[in-house]
Amino acid sequence: MDRSRAAMRALSAISLHHPAHLTACFATLYTTFWVHRNPISQPQTWTAALTSVLGETSTREIVRLAGEAEAKELLKANTDLAVREGAFGLPWFVATDAEGRREGFWGFDHLGQVVDFLGLERRDEGFRAML
Repeated sequence: MDRSRAAMRALSAISLHHPAHLTACFATLYTTFWVHRNPISQPQTWTAALTSVLGETSTREIVRLAGEAEAKELLKANTDLAVREGAFGLPWFVATDAEGRREGFWGFDHLGQVVDFLGLERRDEGFRAML
């Protein structure tokens, strides 16, 4: 079994039941794993991270909901979609331009290509080195 599956199911449950907190939950899990190097495979690690965003009561609810069919089915559907879209890593972006063309982009270092594909104005503020 994939060691991050429980955390991914929790994120699926959050997207269904607390969507306004999804971005903050992703950010705290990212920081927990990639910055602080804490093992996201450990339930105590990801639940502590989610508790910092959602609080104890909502995190307990999410842990319960993550084990139910709805979250499991959403994670499977999203995984199947990622495979169909050609995703092979994270982050994976699928962009649709004004003419309805779709293209996938992999990696933060390709954000400039996403901006160009969408016909957006490039700004020098913030991510200049990446764009």
